[in-house]
Amino acid sequence: MLKNWLKIYWYNTMKHKMYFLLTVVGLAIGIASITLASLYYLEEKSYNQWNPNKDEVYVIENLGKRMMYSSQPLTLGRYIHDNSGAVESYMYYGYYRSVTVNRNGKSFEVKKALDSQNTFFSFFPYDFVYGNAQTALVNLNDVALEVTLAERIFGQGVNPIGQEILFDDQNYIVAGVYEIGKKRSSLMPELVTHSLTQEAMTNNDWGSASTPMLVKTKDTHRVSEIIESVIDDNLYAGAAKDKGMSLDEYKKTVIGDMLTRPTFYSLKDIHMMNGKYFFSEASANLNLLYITIGLSVALLLLSIFNYINLSLTQMMERGKEIGVRKVLGAKRMDIYLQCIFESSLMVLTSFVLAICVMELLLP
Repeated sequence: MLKNWLKIYWYNTMKHKMYFLLTVVGLAIGIASITLASLYYLEEKSYNQWNPNKDEVYVIENLGKRMMYSSQPLTLGRYIHDNSGAVESYMYYGYYRSVTVNRNGKSFEVKKALDSQNTFFSFFPYDFVYGNAQTALVNLNDVALEVTLAERIFGQGVNPIGQEILFDDQNYIVAGVYEIGKKRSSLMPELVTHSLTQEAMTNNDWGSASTPMLVKTKDTHRVSEIIESVIDDNLYAGAAKDKGMSLDEYKKTVIGDMLTRPTFYSLKDIHMMNGKYFFSEASANLNLLYITIGLSVALLLLSIFNYINLSLTQMMERGKEIGVRKVLGAKRMDIYLQCIFESSLMVLTSFVLAICVMELLLP
């Protein structure tokens, strides 16, 4: 029976080549478009999902009626860690910058160099190829390299631990080599220093907010209260006293609409928050994402309607064939199964073509 169906399918395909081409190409475009849109969505959604700390790591934004900013005083992290009891760890970090690494007279351009703290690999626990997270950022001149960069500088398969490199007019010792691979994260640097560690431990200036900060906590409400209290005590109280005002009066009349409060955004959700620029790895462009998904769904629906219309047109031309088959004893279920068989072959062919299209279009 299947052999007979295949012969009939092949005969009709050869007889109506243009119908076959239009149907297969239309379905292939629809399938390829919805698959590519799905891959795009899954790619954006996968950011930080591999991270075991994603549910406990938050970035802090100061949010008010008229202003918002994410930079925090360098003394804040130390204070809330030592006094709140709710902050397990904190990490200041900068934005990517470009540096030129020199090694044995050769220069290597690095576009994703990151200044952070020695807690970086507890917040973003990438796998280590050489060394480990505990020893990667200990001494002031330690540096950790992503494995791709390490191979560019030292060669493939070479352990560079203890080797010296030069950038920013300073010698650094390679203390760890980590691998990002296919993991997607809000921070994916090629080179990491912990130049902010010492400054975060010694800085006592509450008036300067220079870099964003991540905190690892399970009680954001408690941490928020601590931050508001310590900012009031160390920043606003003295200014209010100088003006002869109470703290509440100063905040209401002098600061007014410029007053901000700490807001916490989870690491697992931050990439899908359009317009939040806390990291050098840009957040997802949700408008483009939704437009892409909408257009791909529309293309798929149009291809399905096109297939249905062409199928109905051809089925009317095959009425004589169906009548002869019924005369010869074919049952209604047999006709149904043959139609399903032919449709399945058509969809399978379109799917294979769609895979070929995706292979050409995917970066």
